[in-house]
Amino acid sequence: MRHAGIDVEYCSIEHRGEPDLDLLRRAHRLERFVLTQDRDFVGLVLRDRHPTFGVVLLSVPTKGGWTTRASGLAALVIAAAAEALGGIVEVRDGAFRRLAVTH
Repeated sequence: MRHAGIDVEYCSIEHRGEPDLDLLRRAHRLERFVLTQDRDFVGLVLRDRHPTFGVVLLSVPTKGGWTTRASGLAALVIAAAAEALGGIVEVRDGAFRRLAVTH
């Protein structure tokens, strides 16, 4: 995504080992989206009702390598992010759907 000019932080590198809740809180405080394949974020927002700036859940297969898939997903992720404000959007099969909106 950085190659596409998008300002991102790679938590698996820059915040390795930080609990999901801390990452969610940090992103909310900094008004940043969480882009993840980790479904635990769904529970944090839907079940536990933690506030979020927005979560984009990628439910796409990792076979074939992320480097080839990431460039094709970039536009879809950006569109999904616009819908994810305050909730969760799942990206799957070339489309996205809203899972939750919190108020």
